[in-house]
Amino acid sequence: MKYLLSARDTGAAEHILALSAGLSASGFDIRLILQGAALELARRRGIKCETAIQWIDEDAPLNAKSLADLGTLLSNYEPEAVICGLSGFFSDGIDEALILAARDRQIRCFAMQDFWGEVKYAGGMPADDYIVLDATAARLTRNATGAKCHIVGSPKHARLIGYDYHAARKTFRTSHRLADDRTVVCLFGQALQHLSGYGSVLDDVAICLLANPGFRLIYKPHPLENADDIAWTVGQLAARGLPPHAVVFDPVEAVLSGCDVALSCFSTVGLDAAYMYRATGQGPVIVYADYPSDITAYWRKESGQTILPPAHDGYALLAKDQQTLARHLAESMNPEVRERLRNRIKSVLPDPRMSVENAIRCLTGENAAEDIARADKD
Repeated sequence: MKYLLSARDTGAAEHILALSAGLSASGFDIRLILQGAALELARRRGIKCETAIQWIDEDAPLNAKSLADLGTLLSNYEPEAVICGLSGFFSDGIDEALILAARDRQIRCFAMQDFWGEVKYAGGMPADDYIVLDATAARLTRNATGAKCHIVGSPKHARLIGYDYHAARKTFRTSHRLADDRTVVCLFGQALQHLSGYGSVLDDVAICLLANPGFRLIYKPHPLENADDIAWTVGQLAARGLPPHAVVFDPVEAVLSGCDVALSCFSTVGLDAAYMYRATGQGPVIVYADYPSDITAYWRKESGQTILPPAHDGYALLAKDQQTLARHLAESMNPEVRERLRNRIKSVLPDPRMSVENAIRCLTGENAAEDIARADKD
């Protein structure tokens, strides 16, 4: 059996690369087409793939020529199915182009979500099937699309099994000269500089941390943040008297190992942190700054949610203003709070070891009926 896989953005790429490796190890014939941050990630890891620019106009991925070229690829390769990532909010890429081309040729298309309930309408239509994280993602997706949903867990986090958290933490803190007795808060940036509310959140972060000299701030830029975005964020915090230490090139796992608090507006890095704890028994507290209104409206419009699932499920702290942000940052070092959050992670998140196998089984139809029934029930 043949499968064609694609990804553009980093979050989707991690899932797609894990699934690609699992399919290949199981003896399936695969082709992997990547673009943007996903392509750079594969190159850093030495993973063989094709570049999207061979098949599409990256500035206009849904134009007639791009779709015709992908149609030729599909006709010649004849895959059993196409498995795509989703190219982030508000823009299209190789994933959406493949969904359209596959639909035209009546080839089944699975979209791999990396954010709960995220749906992209290629040509006004969703994908045929969605491979999703959990029951919340399945419910949101089915409500929005009526499409089939397959609950598999998180394939990309299977790599954390056996991860040496303590060694990684020591290496990270030593290389960045972070004292063992300092509480390190990592701001995981997002490309939200165009929203006025993002500057307000950064101001609040500076105010809260300056009020507590025991905290140390580091900043991990998002792959979609360019050099100007990074300079803007550093400048915004520095103007408030809190210049952050930027950790641009360190892998996310290393940063999560080295910090005590993972802070963002709505990044799925919170799920990365939770799965790190699920796999290793160690990891930072997750804090979301889900405010002001333009921030919340940005992600809610696309996902159809009103609260971030990690907060809803009780394993992340949710700040709605400067006062609750300050309180949650202080609580993050409270042993009782940390234990409560960790217990929720253990009770809510499945063991990531089975996620790749679950995804392969849903592609081959071995447990499709079971998965869909679970999604219906939940």
